[in-house]
Amino acid sequence: MTAPVTFRSLEKKQAGGEWQPGSSPLDEWYEAIRDTPIDELSDGNLCRACRQQLYLDAIIPIAVSRLRLDPLAGDMYDGELIASLKAVPSEFWHSSSSEAAAVRSAIAETLRENDDGDLKADIQELVARIPAL
Repeated sequence: MTAPVTFRSLEKKQAGGEWQPGSSPLDEWYEAIRDTPIDELSDGNLCRACRQQLYLDAIIPIAVSRLRLDPLAGDMYDGELIASLKAVPSEFWHSSSSEAAAVRSAIAETLRENDDGDLKADIQELVARIPAL
């Protein structure tokens, strides 16, 4: 049986060694979740990891899975995960075409069916960052 993927396990794979904690709120958050299996992160923690662009290759597949289950996933508000994906650099989407297609697919129906202006704006901004296939 393989060990779950955590931020700590991903740190060990990177050159430069293990992360050293600081005293900022962001450091405290990271320290609190770095041993949590990535697929068990709360929606809020997943959103924050996206906004911080942490280990996107590991985080984005989990985010896509959550969007498929609930396009309005979020902790602080409906659609927070969609909004947090706007922080993912366009270069990531260009190099990860399958993830880009999965996000487009997961949010397409939400755009058509939702009347929330802020959510529609977030979706449109995200779609603009993701290459069309």
